[in-house]
Amino acid sequence: MQKIVMLLLCLPLLVFGAKKVILDFEDDKILKDCMEVVESAKTPEPKIEFSVSDKNAAFGSKSLKLVFDGGYKPCLAIKIPEENNFDFLGSPAFVANIFVERTCVVGFRLAQEGAPKGKCWEKLARLEPGMNKVEAVPYQDEKAGKTKELQIYMFCPKKGETIYLDDIGISTKNVRTEAAYSQYNPIFIAERGFLSYDDARLKTYPKLDRKIKILGAGIEAETSKELYSKIKSLKAWPPPVEMTVEQAEKEFKNDFEKIKKEKPGAVMAIFRYGDAGFDPAFPSKKYSGWADAELQGHDPAAGYANFAMNCRGKNPSSELFLRRRCCLMKADISTIPAASVIIKATLMLVRAGKASAQQYGGFASAVWIAEPCARPWVEDEVNCVEYAKDKFWKEIDGMYWNGDDPDFLPLIIAYQIGSGYDGAQRWDFTEAVKYWAERKNQNNGFCLYTLHELDYMKINTKEAAEVKDRPAMMIIYEPK
Repeated sequence: MQKIVMLLLCLPLLVFGAKKVILDFEDDKILKDCMEVVESAKTPEPKIEFSVSDKNAAFGSKSLKLVFDGGYKPCLAIKIPEENNFDFLGSPAFVANIFVERTCVVGFRLAQEGAPKGKCWEKLARLEPGMNKVEAVPYQDEKAGKTKELQIYMFCPKKGETIYLDDIGISTKNVRTEAAYSQYNPIFIAERGFLSYDDARLKTYPKLDRKIKILGAGIEAETSKELYSKIKSLKAWPPPVEMTVEQAEKEFKNDFEKIKKEKPGAVMAIFRYGDAGFDPAFPSKKYSGWADAELQGHDPAAGYANFAMNCRGKNPSSELFLRRRCCLMKADISTIPAASVIIKATLMLVRAGKASAQQYGGFASAVWIAEPCARPWVEDEVNCVEYAKDKFWKEIDGMYWNGDDPDFLPLIIAYQIGSGYDGAQRWDFTEAVKYWAERKNQNNGFCLYTLHELDYMKINTKEAAEVKDRPAMMIIYEPK
């Protein structure tokens, strides 16, 4: 019966395609329905000043002005009028207009009466200076009751920073392209189980405007499924082999000795944080040019908004899994002399913990790919919304590959099937290192993850206590 009543109430909207305004801030009385949200944090958020203003209204003459005093995610709640509290959740589209003075990130929550704290619909939006229209498809927990309030927060606002909110409501317009950041659809996730390039083509992310190239293979793909199939068909892949770090290094050194017989001038360098031997000119110098950080933007929006906006650049381990749960890595290889020829390169990562406790799919069948980053990210600052302080990805975790200024390139610089069991995991990175060293492309590092028949592992990062457990880029090159 309740659903029938809701349908009847929304019938004019459905028939005429109209928009219904729930909050317009034309009357100062709205202020009595505003209150700050107190989060359970070690450091309380600074107070937010709020008032009705005659500036920057999207429609009419008034807007809600919010003035921040710094903080991490200070939040203001606005009570939903009783006569409108059925409208948001279950409606075709949530619409809000917001004026900001700089590129920033603002979040919206629709809190239901019976929903547990932190378990509500949420939309995170990357906004540009000026007036922004935010659209998103809301969903609801049918058991949690009516929508009691709209919450709005700003990610790391400056002291004295001001934003203006206006004309919040619902629309029957089908939302297909949303203002960044895209909001994940939980039904879609449940059915497919992963996110990657395919989702861009299905409008979860901005549609890809080009094909995905596989470096060194001379082939292209339009979707992750096609990419997966073409990598599978490239060659006969050996089964995963369990190997210790010592065994992996010995095997690489044996390859180097064989190469030296044909190319006496060849040089071997191991780029591993805190380890010597990467620079032949200074053999005792310890390497400090490695950076890594976990990118964690797990859906739905409430997930990455609540915990993933913290930097994970100093953790001793990181996930390797989905594109939105992977590790961002970079090895500074600038000590390789200009014009050198790259002969062989191997990325070696060391599993943190036992494979038997981490298996997701199958070690032998999972397709691993690495894609190059286009942003100069900072290890101590990068997270799922920022690649450096106050510098924002165009999409969550940089999942934006379009145009002349993408976050990551739609290019696969390394790929393989299977990884390994306990101990050392190895990827052929010869083409990737050639891409940076020989072809002089900007080296902003890469992310590594799986496509279809997924696999999962925890790896040690450069913060691992033992030097031998840290990531290493092992390279054999011939100076010219």
